[in-house]
Amino acid sequence: MLDDTGTLLAASLETLGRRHTLLATNLANAQTPGYLRADLDFAAALRAAVEAAQDPAARERWNDRSAGEPFMVVDGSPTDLEMEMAEVARNSLHMMTVTTLLGLKLEHLRLAISEGRR
Repeated sequence: MLDDTGTLLAASLETLGRRHTLLATNLANAQTPGYLRADLDFAAALRAAVEAAQDPAARERWNDRSAGEPFMVVDGSPTDLEMEMAEVARNSLHMMTVTTLLGLKLEHLRLAISEGRR
């Protein structure tokens, strides 16, 4: 039902959600000795999410996290609490922006459908 823009927005939101999970894990383990922070290769994950939205076989691969998060990057650095909090805030702003844009996209579809009934 969604066009390319809607598909990209939905895939972005899903990818940002996965990144948010990793960032929250970093925060939860900030004081854990030996814990190394992880993040998401957003561009690679977004490409895979868009493919998954367009291809059922790719969707199965995207949903299969049995081996962990496939686009996770462990950067080898210890977790810095303030940096992680800033990244969570930044990621949250991106999620709110994409959610707003997706909502506007759906509202335009709703208006087009309701105008078509007149």
